[in-house]
Amino acid sequence: MEHYNFFSIPVVRHQNIISNTEATEIFKYLIGLDNASPHEYIIGNGKTSGRTINPQVLKEFPQIEQNIQTLVDQFTEKLGVFQTKIINSWYNIQYDESELKPHVHPLGAVSGALMVNVDDNSSGLRFRNPNYELMNFCWWLTSKETEYNKEYETFNKVKTGDLFLFPSYLYHGGVLNHTNARAVIAFDCVYDLPKD
Repeated sequence: MEHYNFFSIPVVRHQNIISNTEATEIFKYLIGLDNASPHEYIIGNGKTSGRTINPQVLKEFPQIEQNIQTLVDQFTEKLGVFQTKIINSWYNIQYDESELKPHVHPLGAVSGALMVNVDDNSSGLRFRNPNYELMNFCWWLTSKETEYNKEYETFNKVKTGDLFLFPSYLYHGGVLNHTNARAVIAFDCVYDLPKD
């Protein structure tokens, strides 16, 4: 028998992208800002600066932004697509009993999430299988959950300094958060097409 897993969906997790000292510095900066507000995608007590209010949070940390851009370049190289560049970045802060609803970033090609302040009580990061609605079977016909029929894949234990990169079309969100100030910087990248 020959077995093939076709049409993979790439999600990359880099660990320790920022040090604890850098994370503390970034967190203090974010908590000190007054430009975040509640958002329809955060259930419960939480806020976001959104893509339009403060669309360039990473610009405040140019070396970290450059390090992330290098990892994004490696991601697109592995995929075999044109490079992308970071065009915006914003932050979310969630408090206890909050949850980030599943959503996509329709204007991006590659998106990312940098964990700035998380602990063992923090919401993980959950991705939805984009093929789930296309499957020719329903949950009541499933005898067991496998990598082929599961609806979600969840990173339950995220750590400060984790960076996740994924295609922007991939639905992602969280589970119930129990950290008092879970802080994440999110960003989108668009194709940086060669000019000839």
